[in-house]
Parts: sequence; structure tokens; C-alpha cells
Amino acid sequence: MEMWDEAMRFLVIGATGVAGQSGIAAIRQSFGDTAEVTGAWYGKPDPELVVDGADRTLFGDVSNPGFYDQLVEVAGDRFEWCLYATAHGEVGFPIDQATPEQISASNRLSFDPLRTLEQRLKLDNLVAYSTFYNLKHQKITYGAMGHSKAAIEKWALEAGPCRHLCIRAGAFRSASSQGIK
Repeated sequence: MEMWDEAMRFLVIGATGVAGQSGIAAIRQSFGDTAEVTGAWYGKPDPELVVDGADRTLFGDVSNPGFYDQLVEVAGDRFEWCLYATAHGEVGFPIDQATPEQISASNRLSFDPLRTLEQRLKLDNLVAYSTFYNLKHQKITYGAMGHSKAAIEKWALEAGPCRHLCIRAGAFRSASSQGIK
């Protein structure tokens, strides 16, 4: 393992979900207390919420431009790694039946913030979370979200101001997988 002069800085968007919590656990397993982790989440506001493994937590809507000002004020604008593990969109029907309006609404939180993150922050690596949306049994239930996941995977192949990476996973039980089924 490479030695670092300063603490590695991590930003986890979607820190309260299964993927975000797993990401934080992996960071702590690999870097221990030397990592500096900022966990952001969006859901029901709870000023007393503590995200396990995060040094600081920040509640906010990553699709809202004001979120970035708040983030920079609380945690700065420089991160070696950002894990984007949040999504929201209509599901429960075939992908090919999603309307342009449903796709746009899904992309608002599930895809569009990736470009804003890399424009507003100084990131070395931006990791987005996808899933097995293109499997036959998933195509009939992934709805508008399937389009957002496809956009993420296409984005991962593009050059950008930071390195783009994509994790394709999803064979675990979560609130979103239960909702889709």
C-alpha cells in the first residue's frame, strides 16, 4: 500500500444507503482512521443522524446548486475520491416504456449530479454506482431508472476533469431493490 503524507479525503454521496455504507466500510478497512470521510445523504432531515464511519455528515439534495456551496463550506472542495451511490426514479415497469419526462426526472438525481460534482469540486476519481439493469428479468422492472444507469455506464467511458469509474453491482437486498421488485 502506498503511503500518504496527508489524509486521503473521501466524499460519499448516498452515505446512508447500502452502497454508501459499504463504500465507507471499505474505506475504513483500507485506510483506517487516516482517511477523512464526508458522508452526504438526502432523505428525511435528521440533525442527530450519525453515519457510521463518516467524520462528518451533510444533509442535502445533490441536485440543488446550493448543496455544493454548503458542502464546500463544511468539507472543502478537494477530494481524492467521490463515491456517488444515490439514485431516485420511477421503477416497476419495463425500461422501454419509460417516457422522456420519467427519464428526465430519474436523471435529475441519478445521473445529472455527476457532471456537476466534477465541475464544482476538485476530484481525482469519481465512482458512480450502476446495477444489472440490462438483464432480461431486470428490463421488465427497471423503468426510468434503467435509462439513468445506462447513462452512468456511458459517462464512465468519457474523458472528464477527473477519472470516471463505474461499479456495477446490486445483487443484495436493499430498500431500492425491494421497491423495484
